[in-house]
Amino acid sequence: MPQRTPAPRAVVIALATWILFGVAVLTIPARPLLAQGQQHGNVHSDTTHSDTTQTDTTATSSTGGGTMQPMCAQGCGGGGGGGAHAALLISPDGSTTPSRTGRTGGYTASFDAWNAGTASATYFFSCSDHGSVSCTSLNRTSANLAANAHVTVTATYSVGSAGTGVLAVVGGSETSGAQGDSGYVQVPVTTPVWEVTIIPSQTTTGTRMGGHGGYSDVFKVKNTGQNGGTVTFGCSSVTPVICHGVSLSSTTLAAGDSIDITVSDSIGAVSTTATGAVKLTATISTFSATGTTTVPAAHYEVAISPIDDTVETGAGVSDTASFLVRNLGAVSVWTTFPTCSATGVVACGTLPGGRTILAGDSAVVDLPFQATGEGTGSLSLSARENESYDTATAAVHAVTYAVAVTPGF
Repeated sequence: MPQRTPAPRAVVIALATWILFGVAVLTIPARPLLAQGQQHGNVHSDTTHSDTTQTDTTATSSTGGGTMQPMCAQGCGGGGGGGAHAALLISPDGSTTPSRTGRTGGYTASFDAWNAGTASATYFFSCSDHGSVSCTSLNRTSANLAANAHVTVTATYSVGSAGTGVLAVVGGSETSGAQGDSGYVQVPVTTPVWEVTIIPSQTTTGTRMGGHGGYSDVFKVKNTGQNGGTVTFGCSSVTPVICHGVSLSSTTLAAGDSIDITVSDSIGAVSTTATGAVKLTATISTFSATGTTTVPAAHYEVAISPIDDTVETGAGVSDTASFLVRNLGAVSVWTTFPTCSATGVVACGTLPGGRTILAGDSAVVDLPFQATGEGTGSLSLSARENESYDTATAAVHAVTYAVAVTPGF
């Protein structure tokens, strides 16, 4: 009977797992081909959480049961068969566990790891998870498997929100020529008895000014559990943010209902730049959730002063007064000039436009004005960077210039 070529060890197939919110893809090594007459064991038991008596029945591998295709017809120990090697097969490979109630744990899923090859090897095991499942531990992380030997790898896991999760066990070896494999189960997760979710109105705020207050952040809280009940609220913060309180300490939310909660906060002193956070915690019965908004902060400081303390001009003349604006803060910032005020014979002209001033840099700003008559007055201009303000004032002296006339001309 002619010999068959062994399957390449590097062959990889993509296994798509449909879950409630999308498609998760596990990349696993292709199944190695077996010697004639060998079968892939599909033994699998799934022990449930202590609050249920469900038991998962034996599952069939997605590659099918029964006799596998032979790697070679005969003489596999040498010659054209390619020599002895270890080949791991892990099952189940796509079965579904009983449904789990969301936000519970202590479940176990057992996987059969079988060395279907013709040589022994030490295999190392790890677990991975996706979606609503979190793998917490394995009963073993390695095993020395002789040819045709089996070992049970048990993964302990918990589940989160309603949906579908994937729990996988992966086996690999450092032994030359040994082939690895992975198996997985899909875990349906039903709505938790108690659960709230929190969605911040913004994940990251704009940069706020150190040493300044009066800020507020909004979080939407929804009862996503099976039961209605009283929900309590509290806030916390990460420096330099300081939490001052919440808009509501508690309320009753029926299943599916939601409410907006506002957190009041301020920013402590910041010498340069810093990143803090404001957090809202909501608790219903035994379940708590926390929502977080990241808050960058910086030291802002603007200073403005007149170039000339007194501006000499003519009565009835349109003129300009120049001011020096300095950014004494830690970051480059858009600087605006929101107000102008005048006294005496002076009237403000058009406010200058805003501009970006680099940290530590300065700019000269010209402010137009009108001297309405002869006399004195003043001209004031304010500058603003974030919540930092400063105002400077220049005196104005307006005179009537005499015109000399020479006879005969």
